[in-house]
Amino acid sequence: MNAITQISEPQSLEAGPRIGSSYGRASLPGVPHNEERSTIFSPEAQGIFLEHLSTGGNVRLACRACGVSPQTAYRARRKSPALAALWDAALVSARVHAADVLANRALDGWEEAVFYHGEEVARRTRYSDRLLLAHLARLDRLAECAEVRAAEALLDGAIDTLRKGEELEEAVCGQLSARASRRSA
Repeated sequence: MNAITQISEPQSLEAGPRIGSSYGRASLPGVPHNEERSTIFSPEAQGIFLEHLSTGGNVRLACRACGVSPQTAYRARRKSPALAALWDAALVSARVHAADVLANRALDGWEEAVFYHGEEVARRTRYSDRLLLAHLARLDRLAECAEVRAAEALLDGAIDTLRKGEELEEAVCGQLSARASRRSA
């Protein structure tokens, strides 16, 4: 149903960004520089941004987490080569998350609403052959890696080790280094 609500007065530009707002004021030619604005994307905010970007890979969500607009983040990226390099590293780090989402959508599909005359009447699961092919291509490249093949050979033993409550690192690292030394000999 539609509801009529009263719109509150817009906040003036002089008041600065709203409390809890993700976005600050836009930079306009001829407008004096605001000292508060230069601290919007502070080093602390950049750290929060990079942390969220490295786990999720989504720039908009990372910006929302640190309270800046995507435009502010991209402007800072253009100005700072160090931030640009860390930004790229965070995106590479987030590939694991992207691969998980891709695999989930490729294998399980995704649900979407079916509308008829503007009302939701059903939900259906959609599948994508393209996503599945992309996921398989990624797994094929991963299977070509010697370290992954060596770890695959140890997988059943590692699962048993974990089920016993033992530390995984010592057992697996020892076996992987033994395999690597046999290959080099």
